[in-house]
Amino acid sequence: MQTQIHCRSRLLVGLAFSFVAALLVVFSYFNVLSCTVFDATVASEKGVISLQIPLTKLAGGKDLRNDLRFFRRTSADSRKMVTGQRPWGNGFGFAGFGYSRGSWLSESRPGPFLELYVPIWFLFLMLYVWLLARPDGVQFRLRSMLWLTTLVAASAWLLTLREPGG
Repeated sequence: MQTQIHCRSRLLVGLAFSFVAALLVVFSYFNVLSCTVFDATVASEKGVISLQIPLTKLAGGKDLRNDLRFFRRTSADSRKMVTGQRPWGNGFGFAGFGYSRGSWLSESRPGPFLELYVPIWFLFLMLYVWLLARPDGVQFRLRSMLWLTTLVAASAWLLTLREPGG
């Protein structure tokens, strides 16, 4: 009986993940959502989530870009954002990575940018498989939270390095 309830709850979680992933994929074909923190950008567009991480120091005298942008795909910003500058317009497989010069992204960082691309459905599938593989569920331990805090702090420190001068 306990195993049957446990399997049913995992099945319901899987159905919920599938529903949310399908909604996000459809949403991303009509809207663009972009979040930038310390010039690192996460964006969803055309069924893909992309992460762009700057590989250069911040130019002297320039400010970091932190913003949250949402716009419809018919807007001028959307057309400027997707005209030949995104690889998923040309088609690709399950995931991809690369780099771009990125000068069109930010004046304060002329590039290059490391870029990672993952389809939304694949991301949700991997998250669901990870949750299924954990027999005890998701538990937050002090050690894990300290490692995560260290990783986030080190990343923020690297992204805020500045060029001398300015």
